[in-house]
Amino acid sequence: MDQTMIFLVLLVCSHALAAIHHPHLRSLGDAPKPAKAPPTILPDIRSSVDSGVVARFLVDRQRCVSIMKERAPGLALQLASDVNNAVKYDATTYSEILVALIRVEDTTLGAQFGADPASAPVSTDGMMVFVGLPVVSAASEPIILQLAAFTNETRPLMIPYYTNYRTVTRIDSIAMNSESDLVKVFTLLNSGDRMELRIERPAECPDDPTVGHDFDKAIGAHLRVTNYPETFDWGCDAYSFTFCNAMEAVNGENVKALIAGNVCTTMTTSKSVRCPASVTIGDISGGFLQAVPVQTGLASWEAEMISREHSTGIIFPCMKKRKSRQMTLDELWG
Repeated sequence: MDQTMIFLVLLVCSHALAAIHHPHLRSLGDAPKPAKAPPTILPDIRSSVDSGVVARFLVDRQRCVSIMKERAPGLALQLASDVNNAVKYDATTYSEILVALIRVEDTTLGAQFGADPASAPVSTDGMMVFVGLPVVSAASEPIILQLAAFTNETRPLMIPYYTNYRTVTRIDSIAMNSESDLVKVFTLLNSGDRMELRIERPAECPDDPTVGHDFDKAIGAHLRVTNYPETFDWGCDAYSFTFCNAMEAVNGENVKALIAGNVCTTMTTSKSVRCPASVTIGDISGGFLQAVPVQTGLASWEAEMISREHSTGIIFPCMKKRKSRQMTLDELWG
């Protein structure tokens, strides 16, 4: 090969490498990448009435980081405490989880099975304990990652703001004892495992904008919740729910998002009363201790009594994947 031919080969290779790292030098005939379609939103599919208590607990930040990475390793998520300037605790040491004891009533299903609710294949009204990790998506949307959920209902409890109803664990019992008119202790039992929630409420519960604002800053006003990476499942394959009609138009790429679990519920609120309360974790052992990253005697950072009415829909995909970093030439060639 003569020197002229060697020069031409080197010139072509150098232009090819330049085109890889400088898009403006690529062929004008290259087709641009198609823009990604915006998320699909199906609003107000189900409605519910919720009453009970929601509490924020401060826990070790690194523990929360580990949980987030384990649950969603490929997603661009951050702990809510890392990006929320409104927190008033040391976010370099702590993050937070939510623990809620709620009586939830799915009024959409209640209307469907209203004539004979006892014969319904599912529970449309029941008590549950919810544990969640507040995170923020790449689009700066607050999202709650469900960590655990417990109920003593014998039939599947249909919780509207979950994206997979099968993730709710049935336990043996949820019992209540009164220390006074304003202090109640709820005890969860399951095969010898135990968890206690000591709840103190005010004598009166007028709506308090301050506590509502604090929670909205921490977890979002629209309460986006996901059971990621579990596949989306509202029971439409197993039961004939009327709200399943809204899902019939979902097809194509949208189905992939639902199967991948990249879906969040999103809520609008038509009625709301929220006032301050306090919650303390009593005895906790066994499976409860594994599912709830707290220790005995931990008191809530902030808690609220709630009585709220929601309309719930879904949005998908609701979380972005982490971008892969392009390697440099030095890294490529070692």
